[in-house]
Amino acid sequence: MVLERATLITANKSSGVLETDWEKGMSKQGVGAFGRKLTQERSSLFVKIVDEQDVATIRVIHVRQEHPLSGVKALRWFPVDGSPQVERRILNNIHQRIKKHGCYPI
Repeated sequence: MVLERATLITANKSSGVLETDWEKGMSKQGVGAFGRKLTQERSSLFVKIVDEQDVATIRVIHVRQEHPLSGVKALRWFPVDGSPQVERRILNNIHQRIKKHGCYPI
């Protein structure tokens, strides 16, 4: 899944909130001897920028859910831990962009 190309559903400049729509795909983890993909996965990003006294705090939250394709649990989505690597990659991308405007993260 390429979250960087996800559709924005919230982009509120005054409150400093960006939120992407769900991006769906198959889980990367395989199951069984043949590594079959038995779960669908969806991911979303939430970015919050808080500006207080000339110091901005940026929070990036990667939200993930899985949906089994068979069995009793196939009726709904279940939360899964977000990826710290995805959160770090998005945060680094933001840092690179703000450096171009003379702002440096601490």
